[in-house]
Amino acid sequence: AVLLDDLYFPKFAVTSDPHCKFMSLPEDDDDDIDSDYDEDEHNKLIDTSWIDETTGEDELSVVAAFKSTQRTYDRKRTPDGFEFGRTYVCAPGGRWVEEEDGERKWRSAALQGCPKALRKKLAQKNYLDLDMVGAAPCLMMTLARTYKLEDEVPHLRELARDVKAARRTICETSGCTMDEAKKSINMVLHGSPKRRDESELLSKLREEALAIAGCLWDDPEWHDVKGLCIKERPKFQLLSRAWQTLEHTALMSAWALLQNDRRVVFIFDGMLVQRNRVVDKDRMVHQFEEATRELCPELKWAVKEW
Repeated sequence: AVLLDDLYFPKFAVTSDPHCKFMSLPEDDDDDIDSDYDEDEHNKLIDTSWIDETTGEDELSVVAAFKSTQRTYDRKRTPDGFEFGRTYVCAPGGRWVEEEDGERKWRSAALQGCPKALRKKLAQKNYLDLDMVGAAPCLMMTLARTYKLEDEVPHLRELARDVKAARRTICETSGCTMDEAKKSINMVLHGSPKRRDESELLSKLREEALAIAGCLWDDPEWHDVKGLCIKERPKFQLLSRAWQTLEHTALMSAWALLQNDRRVVFIFDGMLVQRNRVVDKDRMVHQFEEATRELCPELKWAVKEW
């Protein structure tokens, strides 16, 4: 159970997270629980405190609150039941929140949606963070192949091949940081309005993403999802929902290698995996890449530093 700060949730908003070793585990699945689970370690961890690393103010408590019910996830659905998009945890307070820098992030009272610093405090000891590297451009390349556009999206192809090199190019031409370059690319691929000082690479990426979005828009298979897109930048919204649907497929393929262990925590384009399940990090990364290669040959995985 996590007590989160007022920036994101009402005071004392709490939730269970039975996927996590240090949270309450499902009572009806004893066979799935590792033999090294330590109840004392459980109690010790959920009774720790956390200080806001961004402000250094207000200590936030992590408290035990219950015998939990099992946490569940959900996805968006069309009226006829077709599931699409990302996997979101069903937890109190789940909503989009606009940060001070204008970026919108999903926040909920669970590890998936809590602030990054709090997630690190809770999970770093017992979990590794395995993530897709540059998921959006890689999965967009899968869509480009579907519509036979591979030769018409050279900048997107290079971005998928080496996302860090593309970020460095933007840094050199725009004088920004790597984090700012990453944000700029993400905003462009989600259809943000064109800026007057935008680099040529970002402009080309926008054009290529729009070409893929146009094919999706005309594809009858996406008709019902198209009807759920809002009026503002609807083609880009459809594109996001399409590659995030592929993201979910990739996530499930990797999760299957872990025997669909329900204590694994999904974090959008990655997952938190128990450290005691990972004997060799490089081998697990390789296995994840092999599991998702058929869907998306460009997709790479990495163990993300806390």
